[in-house]
Amino acid sequence: MKNIIISCLLLSSLNALSQDSAQYNNKRLQTDVFTLSACSPNLISIQRSGDNPYKNKQIPLSKLSINVNRFSAFKVENINPLRYHYYINNQSVSQFFDETDLILGNFIKDTADLKINDIEILQFFKSDYRTDKTRDEIEDSKKKINLYKDTLAILNNLSYKIIERIKKNKTMYYDTASNIIKTTVKDKEEENSYNKTKDSINTAWAKQSANLQNETDNWGRKMENQTINNNGSIIFDDIQKIKAPGYEDVQQLIANEAQKTIDNMKEIEKLIRQLSALPSDQYNQSHFESLYNNYSYYSKSDNQETIDTVINQVKKIKEFASNKGFIVDKKKLASGDELEIYRIEEFALNEKTKLAESFVIFSSLQIGKLLQSTLVNCSRFNNEINSQTCLKDIQNNIDFNLLKDSVVYTYIQDVCADLNVLINFLALDNPVFNNTVKNINDNYKLLLKFIKTLDFVSRNNAKEFTLPFSNNLRNIDLIRYSIERKDKLTGKTESYDYDIWVKGGLKVDFSVAILMSQLSDITFNKNPLFSNPVFDSASNSYTSDQRSDSFYLKKTDAGRYNFAFGGMVNLMWRTGASWITPGLSLGIAYGTGTNSKLQFLGSLSLQFGKTERLIAHFGLVAGQQQQLDISQITYNPARDILDQGNTYKVKGDFSTMAVPYNYKFVFKPFFGISYNLSKKNAFNAVGSSANNFKEAF
Repeated sequence: MKNIIISCLLLSSLNALSQDSAQYNNKRLQTDVFTLSACSPNLISIQRSGDNPYKNKQIPLSKLSINVNRFSAFKVENINPLRYHYYINNQSVSQFFDETDLILGNFIKDTADLKINDIEILQFFKSDYRTDKTRDEIEDSKKKINLYKDTLAILNNLSYKIIERIKKNKTMYYDTASNIIKTTVKDKEEENSYNKTKDSINTAWAKQSANLQNETDNWGRKMENQTINNNGSIIFDDIQKIKAPGYEDVQQLIANEAQKTIDNMKEIEKLIRQLSALPSDQYNQSHFESLYNNYSYYSKSDNQETIDTVINQVKKIKEFASNKGFIVDKKKLASGDELEIYRIEEFALNEKTKLAESFVIFSSLQIGKLLQSTLVNCSRFNNEINSQTCLKDIQNNIDFNLLKDSVVYTYIQDVCADLNVLINFLALDNPVFNNTVKNINDNYKLLLKFIKTLDFVSRNNAKEFTLPFSNNLRNIDLIRYSIERKDKLTGKTESYDYDIWVKGGLKVDFSVAILMSQLSDITFNKNPLFSNPVFDSASNSYTSDQRSDSFYLKKTDAGRYNFAFGGMVNLMWRTGASWITPGLSLGIAYGTGTNSKLQFLGSLSLQFGKTERLIAHFGLVAGQQQQLDISQITYNPARDILDQGNTYKVKGDFSTMAVPYNYKFVFKPFFGISYNLSKKNAFNAVGSSANNFKEAF
């Protein structure tokens, strides 16, 4: 028994919860969304959510009506915002930002810059954007090195002249094998003078050579720390990894050029490593001793292989180098001349820089061609979009072109990050390159602009809508959505009104009625009463005398109905889009059938029509009715009421007695027809409160 009781309690609790849930669902306010397709009209151009019991099947709209307790919203889908402006009750719903950001004409002709905030990345090329001063420091270092080299060259010339004079002031004795076996000085004083000059030149040479060595080391360190030297391979490897699906031809051209540049740079780096393996003249020995011995100090067989390797590597680099006339001084290189090593290293690094410059120019030209061809296609597709009434039929093409253009944009953006490093390092600045850069930048911005436009006309933005609107139980017949479409190409404006009839709830309006009522005054006429007839033999006829103490009161036959005119207050139950509406009516009428004239009306009513409405009334009329006052007449109810109450035989003087009347408030049936004065009462769903009823009546 206990278990049975517990089970009953659980079942009752679950039932109560289910009822509460059902009541909660019934009380929730829902929104009916009316959807208008901007494409060519068909059976399903207008739909309403809730009309379709099949989720995957589109069916035509059943009725253009809405329950009084529901919110309403209006949606326009498949629109073309590039061609049309759509307005709902004078409120624009077809664009989200300034139309000047949209491209409405030919892309190739439009070279206007976007606002700076519209581009959230660095411009593709910007040769005047340099914050690194290392390049300037390298140039200053090269100027100092050249100055030191020129000074040493002057000292070299002086040294050679002194050497020639010293040789002429000496007498050489040779053996049969041409070896010097004895040397004698011709003029001792001249030799002392040469020695003093030699010491001065040696001192100056040591100072300038030390400066040259320090500046060469400084230059070398700065060159090694440059991005092109430290991270050059990383930059070019990264460029090769950047993919552009659908544009593999351009991608491959740039990748191949990057690989070619990497290979050539590796040859240059190999030369630089070989140079570092050569012993160099640090000028610790006597300068004149080195020159006098004709650079024989470093001419050793163990360095010859390295020297030959350097010379062969230089020849290999000259195959792709811009400076094909560069020649290595073998004699100086063999002697370890620091200036010659520096000259070869400078040649190598200059060629490395020119390789990077050549790659930048090549890549920029390929990107420029890619941008130009892309923008030509963009322009054609833009014209195709602008000519469309709606975008539904070409939405897949829009998505496809957006994907293609985004690939190009992303590819250029990624390449930009690497190329900007090279451009800033190279400090490229010449009119031809700057003009190419300007054209690329302009087209790059146009591509971004077009991508923004395609984003704008994507599937989501082709569906514009109003927010849910509640009528708040206003005394209205319908909710109006006025759709205005402005064609940007032709300048033509078209307006359409969509009236959503309200269903449910009570609506009050007024009408003028003509009525047929049974409410009318009752009147009686006096007729004389004659005595019993007597036969007169002289006239051969009956004669009778009028009695003076009695007469007849006969009811006047005025008909059953009379006309009245009045006004009705109609309380109607709104049936939405139906043409027949039931309701109740109250009113006041003026009729000639009674002396009081005023009549009160109450009826059931049936309304026919929507905009021009006729109402049929069936009910009761109330008012004062004139009736015979039987309390003021003398008669015998048993025998003096004749003709079913229409005639009374009363006692009284026929000539002096007036017909007595009284007034009684009575109810009588009536029927009538009224014409609705307010026609339709519409409420604009969108707009300011001052315009809600504008042009609604």
